[in-house]
Amino acid sequence: MKGPATALGARMAVLAAAALALAAPDSPRAAERRTPVVAAVEQVSPAVVNINTSIREAVNPFRGRSPMAEFFGGAMPPALKERESLGSGVVIRPEGYILTNNHVIDGASEIRVTLADEREYPAEVVGVDARNDLAVIKVEADSPLPAAHMGKSDDLMIGETVIAIGNPFGLSHTVTTGVVSAVGRNIKTDSGKMFVDFIQLDASINPGNSGGPLLNVNGEVIGITTAIYAAAEGIGFAIPIDRARRIMDDLIAYGKVTRGYTGFFVDDPDPALRQKLGWKEKGGVLVTKVLGGGPAQRAGLRPGDIIHSVNGRKTMGARSFDQRMASFTSHDKIELGVFTENDRKTVTLTPAKIDPATANRIASLWLGVEVAPLTEAEAKRLRLATTRGMVITKVDPYSELAEVGVETGDVIRKINNTATDGMEGFMDAMLEGQYSASALVYIQRGGYVYKITIGG
Repeated sequence: MKGPATALGARMAVLAAAALALAAPDSPRAAERRTPVVAAVEQVSPAVVNINTSIREAVNPFRGRSPMAEFFGGAMPPALKERESLGSGVVIRPEGYILTNNHVIDGASEIRVTLADEREYPAEVVGVDARNDLAVIKVEADSPLPAAHMGKSDDLMIGETVIAIGNPFGLSHTVTTGVVSAVGRNIKTDSGKMFVDFIQLDASINPGNSGGPLLNVNGEVIGITTAIYAAAEGIGFAIPIDRARRIMDDLIAYGKVTRGYTGFFVDDPDPALRQKLGWKEKGGVLVTKVLGGGPAQRAGLRPGDIIHSVNGRKTMGARSFDQRMASFTSHDKIELGVFTENDRKTVTLTPAKIDPATANRIASLWLGVEVAPLTEAEAKRLRLATTRGMVITKVDPYSELAEVGVETGDVIRKINNTATDGMEGFMDAMLEGQYSASALVYIQRGGYVYKITIGG
């Protein structure tokens, strides 16, 4: 005869078996509940990771205590304070390559990745592209990792169901669903930075979600979610996977994005010029300068043309145009919709590899100067304590820099946000600012550095 404990155990076993039967994959009721969303989550979840970063920041330990402490604090070395940040990522290659947002790992002194099966590994940065807020990191796992399948984002339909997986507020593998609300959305962040051509969705995207995958119902990654807009409520944004894939391939292959030069500059046309050119629509950018013999001239672009679309997407202004063009690499072909002489045409532009001679030609067209690397002998002659920078060898007397007094022998230390410590940095600066009609140029003369704005 069975005792009470034995009978209770038997009943518990029956209940447990019944529960398992209800949840079993092959049970009829589970099959009814296994929607495409469930299947997509099951398929991709193993490839979604938690990214934990440690960031060391310099702080003044005396700040805010008292006027006297503040006084002494100014002469004291800063203390280091460490804070942690959380984000998400998605495994894109079994060898351990992970795609995430740049702002998730920016400034990190240490990066740790936790996989879906709770294995934890240190990660190294493979490459970053701050302009598009993307980064690739890598872990050295003891076996191939489950990798997500890449879809495409150029055929997204407004209203189609999308799924976001991430780690908002440290809550691992949280799933939210929604629909595509819009595509080609341009977003200005609280810091004033402009991001363009985003997918907008109504799925919740919170801190910690950043860098996680956005999926379609087939379980394909069609975007990388990003929490960059603090004022948004019930609105999420994602970087289209077509753009992310181009950039991640370059980051894995070269450690950076290999942008090519196109050889033209643009600006926003004013109302009077729009009327004169016959351009009656909103948006569009005016081609102001074209480099002779460059890709733009070979494609048929001329000063005075209006570019109204890039790869079929409408161009709303010079700032968003610059950001959109920055998403292309030197391997891409770009289709520009052009309005010229009251006619519309499409031109195909193929960026070309930049070299020192071309960089100087771009600098001459854009800034009105030519430069050379700063040698030790030249630095000594100019009484400079460093060889970092590019010495100006020629100045167009009619340029804006000449008008404010810039001369040969002055040194360019930085253009916009790009340091020009050598020819490599100078070429990067030409590529970073190649469409802008304006620039912030840091000029060193002797022991002083001057900030000069041109075209602004």
